[in-house]
Amino acid sequence: MNKKETLLGQATDLHKKAEKSAGGKTDQTQGKEHPLEKILLVDDEQSILDAFSRQLRKKYHMATALSGSEGMEKIAESGPFAVIISDMRMPVMDGIAFLSEVRQAAPESVRMMLTGNSDQHTAIEAINRGSIFRFLTKPCTHEDLTEAIDAGLEQYRLIAGEKELLKRIELQASLIMSMLDSIPDIIFFKDISGVYLGCNPPFAEVVGKLRSEIIGKTDYDLFNKESADFFREQDRQIIELQKVRRNEEWITYPDGRKMLLDTLKTPYWGADGSLIGILCISRDITDRKRAEDALRKSEERYRELSIIDGLTHLYNSRYFYLQLKIETERSNRHGQPLTLLLLDLDNFKQFNDAHGHIEGDHVLLRLGQVIKRCIRQTDSSYRYGGEEFTIILPMTTSKAAAVTAERIRSEFKKEVFSPPPGQDIHKTVSIGVAQFKPKEDIKAFVCRVDQLMYQAKNSGKDKVCSES
Repeated sequence: MNKKETLLGQATDLHKKAEKSAGGKTDQTQGKEHPLEKILLVDDEQSILDAFSRQLRKKYHMATALSGSEGMEKIAESGPFAVIISDMRMPVMDGIAFLSEVRQAAPESVRMMLTGNSDQHTAIEAINRGSIFRFLTKPCTHEDLTEAIDAGLEQYRLIAGEKELLKRIELQASLIMSMLDSIPDIIFFKDISGVYLGCNPPFAEVVGKLRSEIIGKTDYDLFNKESADFFREQDRQIIELQKVRRNEEWITYPDGRKMLLDTLKTPYWGADGSLIGILCISRDITDRKRAEDALRKSEERYRELSIIDGLTHLYNSRYFYLQLKIETERSNRHGQPLTLLLLDLDNFKQFNDAHGHIEGDHVLLRLGQVIKRCIRQTDSSYRYGGEEFTIILPMTTSKAAAVTAERIRSEFKKEVFSPPPGQDIHKTVSIGVAQFKPKEDIKAFVCRVDQLMYQAKNSGKDKVCSES
């Protein structure tokens, strides 16, 4: 390792140690509020260094060096320096070469040059190249040097403040990106022209590209035209209305996957209040939606099972009374007619005893099928219990209901049952028909229909008995 590399390494280490050891302490000397804002003056004449040092030490943390090489050693030993001022012409290492090395070893330092009139052109070129901040022409007064140092310190503080602000911004940006990367939702940013400014890994994953391949692209670069047109129209509405938009939408991604997304799109503004672009947060709710649909179907199925008779697939008696209450209230409210049918299989016990319950269940099932074929969509049929069935006929008089009852009776009588091989058996039903009376009690209404049904049985069975 050569001397220059050693000095650069030492300068870097000492700079870090000085920053750490400062720890926010303040110097108690008047006019020296910033202990790290030290000034280094480099010249080839000791008398000049002594003269300026005596005058400047009252206000600044001063250090001097007799030459450029000594100045580099001073930087390594005592740095960092806020402002470094070097003479233009020095033996061994001139000011230009010295400040060029300073720029590498201590880039945070503000560099100035003392020069004669004949070297001003060189100094101006150094300013243009960024090698130095400013120059002073010899001979310079104490006031000139003080004014230059104060300007240099102000520049140093400005640069240090900008660096600190940049560090904070970078830290905040890093924290924000870390947060975005840890969120499973799909997140991306666009400008108002539709160009992607940023996104998180879930979005890059569904698009099937690296994030670096997404930045600077538009929807037309990432999706098919149909999807891109859809997204662009959404963006246009958000930009024009400047309102948040939330909706659920099925999206087909480039790999062919269909996803249901719960999407929130919102405009976002800059510090000056101007609209910058659109922020989008989307959550994949495909699995949740499917689970909800499955649960809803399961609940519907359970509800059906709780009101459906498992054998005949007609409604059961529990649901009958619930529906009859609804229909009687509607009839009372609107004055519309309502009629009830009560059916009972004739001689069903004897059939069961002779042929068994399996054959008996078959008869019940067939009667349920006949009832469904003979009633309207607005009517509802129920297995009331055992071999008894009921039918509610809204907006129907007893006279019209008797026609329906007769159709059921005659259709069911045509059904053929063959429990013993080669023997055809026909079954019959007795039916009672009654119309609801305004404000009538439900139990009284059912009892009237029941009495009419027994009247049909007692008069020979296979009959329809109605009040009309």
